[in-house]
Amino acid sequence: MSIIEPEKEFIRLMVCEDGNMKAEWFVHQWRKDFVKVYQSIGEDGLNIRLIGWKGTSQVSRNDAFFLDIITEIYRGSISLPEISQYNFIQAEIGVGNADRFFPFFSSNTLKVEGRRIAPAETAYQIWTPINMIAKGKWQQLAAGYTFYEKPSSALQKTRQFRSGTFQETVTSDVFYSVDSSHNLLLHEEIKNNYHIIMLSWECPPAVIGGLGQHVWHLSKQLIKAGHLVSLVTPHCLGAPETETVEGITIYRAKEVECTYDDFHLFVAQTNMNLVDQVRDLKSDKMFTTIHAHDWLVGFAARALKGFMTLPLVSTIHALEQGRSNLEYPIQLQTARWEESLIHNSDALIVCSTFMKKEVERKIHGKKEVRVIPNGVQLSNEDSESVSDFLNRKSYTNIALFLGRMVPEKGITTLIEAAKKIHENHPECLFILAGKGPYLSDYQALVSQAGLEKTILFVGYLNEREKATLLKRCDMVLVPSIYEPFGIVAIEGMAAGKPVLAARTGGLSSIIRDGESGLLFEPGDAVDLSEKVSAIIENPSLSASLGEKALNEVKQKYNWEDVREQTEAVYETTVTTSSVQ
Repeated sequence: MSIIEPEKEFIRLMVCEDGNMKAEWFVHQWRKDFVKVYQSIGEDGLNIRLIGWKGTSQVSRNDAFFLDIITEIYRGSISLPEISQYNFIQAEIGVGNADRFFPFFSSNTLKVEGRRIAPAETAYQIWTPINMIAKGKWQQLAAGYTFYEKPSSALQKTRQFRSGTFQETVTSDVFYSVDSSHNLLLHEEIKNNYHIIMLSWECPPAVIGGLGQHVWHLSKQLIKAGHLVSLVTPHCLGAPETETVEGITIYRAKEVECTYDDFHLFVAQTNMNLVDQVRDLKSDKMFTTIHAHDWLVGFAARALKGFMTLPLVSTIHALEQGRSNLEYPIQLQTARWEESLIHNSDALIVCSTFMKKEVERKIHGKKEVRVIPNGVQLSNEDSESVSDFLNRKSYTNIALFLGRMVPEKGITTLIEAAKKIHENHPECLFILAGKGPYLSDYQALVSQAGLEKTILFVGYLNEREKATLLKRCDMVLVPSIYEPFGIVAIEGMAAGKPVLAARTGGLSSIIRDGESGLLFEPGDAVDLSEKVSAIIENPSLSASLGEKALNEVKQKYNWEDVREQTEAVYETTVTTSSVQ
């Protein structure tokens, strides 16, 4: 039986034969239904929003204005009103009006100059100023899973060490560590118990932190066990829209076109594109389960649960209150979106007993929260560029930090501790690997302290680079103020290194103080500096901690165990879900 392709949606601006302009559109009704998971829209009709701006190019959006035209029809056309005051004009279609407008997608842009203009129509003459932002701003800020009141630098394709450089292009193959034995073709004869829609804001090569690694390794294990995984994720510049790697089929949604200065609107628009991507798959694929990872994909998860009547499993990797202390209204709203995902999920997974307690406070015992810790798997390959760089250095001890450049990671504590350690152990080098909106602030702190040659910022590392540094370092530092689990800690343990971690969150349950690592008080730079000095001055202690850590991680943090426990959640949810 042939599959009937759904009609393509569009909105476009056209120049008519008489020289006037008109807008034509067609949109599916599901988009309006999707918006209901984001905001109340009542009986609002569709909105054709015209945006005009007076800049000298399409890139410049200075002096932008908008005009809303309400319609009840999903397919139609209108003649444009008086627009001669603008140099360029564009149309968007969406729902809601004024500052509650939710755009679905945009039209082409037309240059007004030289066009015949239609007579003014009174009903169309209320143009309002609008604040447009640079495209890509929210993609950068969302890299930290939340909104920070800080600017963020664009994704760097190469990284640079101070006092020496190495350059290695960030490509998907260096993360995937492709093993041909996982090829999907080899599983054709295996019974596929589940077909999971895996929703994740991160997917290689766009991996920022532990969430992306968790999703990738879990998906690989599910494939090995004979299940099917469709990993649906946002657009990533330079990555293909669809690809199959190690049996995991990755679908990257379309890029968000609209550029409003509203972080949550950007996230919701991205989620609408995730839903659109899944709807394109629905005609020829049978799914059993939706698995969402954190609030950034929560709108899509909730909408798909309703559209497809599938059970929803959500892994809550962290909570906004821990990341930001809810200092700004935008962060309070993020916390409310988290709660919406939690309450609408049929099953909840967290990575530590600490996170279980945090989530249970929000649901008051109304549903079970399963604790499934992260696994760990380090690359077996070395990075020649990192090795060459380290071979040129004369430092006796290397302390490694891996993580996002954000406040909850405790980097200011690390810098303060490094000042103290440098006084007695100037041969100790601190390498900080990661990116994030506070990177420039931390670099400024290091510069002010005159520690540029002692503390090196090396950017985000691919898996080979990270594994090489873990092998070559002498200790791993995890000074987090808030840490739901602590995947970096178990990576350090898996490399057989002593891990020095703050006594907070999930870290307290991972590390046995004095046995498999050392704990210090969160935010206490003196305590941290004393622990680092103890490792430097006592090689036998360092070796003992590293050996016990390695043995412990082998027993507790295996990705096969993570997969088996996750399968058990799927099994329970498929048979007991509220949507069945």
